[in-house]
Amino acid sequence: MKRNHSQLWLALTSVLIFSVVFTCAARAQSSTPVGKLPIAQLQKLAESGDPAAENELGVRYQLGFDVQKDPSLSMEWLRKAARQGFGRALFNIGAASYNGDGVAATRSAAMYWFLLAEDAGDGSGKQAVAQMQSEVSPTDLNATYVLVGDGYEKGIDIKQDYGRAMQWYRKAADAAGNAAACHHIALLYARGLGVQQDSAEIIHWLQRGADLGDPAASYDLGRAYERGSAVPLDLQKAIELYQNAALHNNAKAMFALGNLYNEGKGVTQDRQQALMWFILAAKYGDPDAGKQVTALSAELKPNQVKKAKQDAVRYTSIQKILH
Repeated sequence: MKRNHSQLWLALTSVLIFSVVFTCAARAQSSTPVGKLPIAQLQKLAESGDPAAENELGVRYQLGFDVQKDPSLSMEWLRKAARQGFGRALFNIGAASYNGDGVAATRSAAMYWFLLAEDAGDGSGKQAVAQMQSEVSPTDLNATYVLVGDGYEKGIDIKQDYGRAMQWYRKAADAAGNAAACHHIALLYARGLGVQQDSAEIIHWLQRGADLGDPAASYDLGRAYERGSAVPLDLQKAIELYQNAALHNNAKAMFALGNLYNEGKGVTQDRQQALMWFILAAKYGDPDAGKQVTALSAELKPNQVKKAKQDAVRYTSIQKILH
């Protein structure tokens, strides 16, 4: 029988309370059950960087044991322990995210932390992941796999581990063909992070991501074809890929199209068309597009500038219809 939300809440809360008496063996100085330490000793041990003590202090601030309840301070200590890969702290942050204790209550955030906890070997995290399967759609779960990979890649929420990042990205890419995961994998191969640099793998994963509709993958693959990098130079393929990415508001692709039309590279030179793409690129955040808009607007006739602006508005309308 599936548990309802209130049953899951109680289950998670009971495990969160149990963490008060969790015994840490991560470091020699933590051989004493941290749950039995007076608050002053616990504070000192936590400040020394002991993950079990950091977790314990976070739990006490969360529940108001021996200290005044402070969800914000609780999160600070739990995150310190989490960044060291302490599984129970990862679980506790997930429980707080699920229950809305000190952080916004979101199922996706809770699942993210529970997956990290399970990955760190925490039994409660594994149980929570199993219990939440019915609450998260397959699409959202797959997207969360990508977030877990991103967490390992950036090393903000947990200790940086490119190998683990690659494993989670591959899980997302293989489980349901997640387009964004394919792009992440390509970037790890491009940068040689956790794997050897491999041009063939880069192109393979960019192509797969582009085929699945990821705009960033389409843009990067377009750049490869424009430059003839690891693939034969093919400006027509580059333009097609840029156009696909631009339809998904990729500012870099819009800027690249602006350059091609401005230079007449692969297309008949059309500076009015170039201005339209630069206007769109600026609209969607490209940092260099504004300068190009200013320069071209000064060189073109007023009616050309007006038409370029009208075309940009029309293109935006088309994007909204398509999406």
